[in-house]
Amino acid sequence: LVKVTMRPYLSTHHLWSAQLLTQQVQEIEDSHAGESPSVAFNYHRAYAIGAITCSAAFLEASVNEIYKDVVDEHAIYTLPLTDEQKKTLGLIWKLTEERDRNLRILDKYQLALEHLQIPQFESGLAPFQDAALVLGLRNALVHFKPETSGLDEQSKLEKQLAGKFAPCKLYKEMGNPFFPDHCLGYGACVWALDSVLA
Repeated sequence: LVKVTMRPYLSTHHLWSAQLLTQQVQEIEDSHAGESPSVAFNYHRAYAIGAITCSAAFLEASVNEIYKDVVDEHAIYTLPLTDEQKKTLGLIWKLTEERDRNLRILDKYQLALEHLQIPQFESGLAPFQDAALVLGLRNALVHFKPETSGLDEQSKLEKQLAGKFAPCKLYKEMGNPFFPDHCLGYGACVWALDSVLA
């Protein structure tokens, strides 16, 4: 009796989704910049939220796929690793995920690099810091809590993201708050995608 098994991966689908949604955001900004808010703005917002959350999902799914391939002895992503390196990564996974001691996404990367004796990312610099900010932006979207602020006040998120990307073209002439209106645009989507890839 032959048993056929399949192993799905989602990291690349998250990445493709982020890329496609980012293209949609750009098309709407290019077509509707300077116009009054319309239905197109709703599509734009949906695509921008999707692009940013898919970028963050790519970051998490890709590292989980590597660890799980090691643990399950499945050699798609793990061919370059030695048996000792695989054993080390498998132990990290078992000590964290399987014992309900979930690590933060970027800590999974750092631990893997440390135990494989590869230099870790500098936590205060790009690309690590930008990846952390993408996750922070994703969290601000997924766990959204409305806040009232004056137009001359900068939120913590706005300060963290200052200078990272161009503001959304659709709201260029409007006095709306940075988040979500000026934040969620083509510039943020490209930055998020580039940051998680880096």
